[in-house]
Amino acid sequence: MATNTAFALGLATSGLQAVFNCLSWGLTSYFGRRPIYIWGTIFNVVMLVALGIAASVGKSSAASNAQASLGLIVSVSLAFATGPITWTVIGESSSIRLRPLTTGVGRAPYWENRQLWGRAAIRRTTYRMS
Repeated sequence: MATNTAFALGLATSGLQAVFNCLSWGLTSYFGRRPIYIWGTIFNVVMLVALGIAASVGKSSAASNAQASLGLIVSVSLAFATGPITWTVIGESSSIRLRPLTTGVGRAPYWENRQLWGRAAIRRTTYRMS
């Protein structure tokens, strides 16, 4: 895949994720959290299996385009269904008194992991560019 195409696809993915995330807020009140979460997860599993099949076919431009398209669909679906709904589940899973503590304990490892791997990615990128 050409560099310009890959960049455009990444930019389109980010834009679509933002739009579909906003759409999920309205649909959550209409359909409910559980159906969106379950059907979104099922859809993601099916798309990830299709992505794995497309990746195992061989190296060709059609297979590469199929992988990129399926990756876009999976990431947008995640931003539409599973991602926003997870935040509402986290906020409602514990009692009101323990909610800030539970959320803090759950988010602390995420942030630590993000800092660790973020620094490693910066070093790796710097190493590759030099």
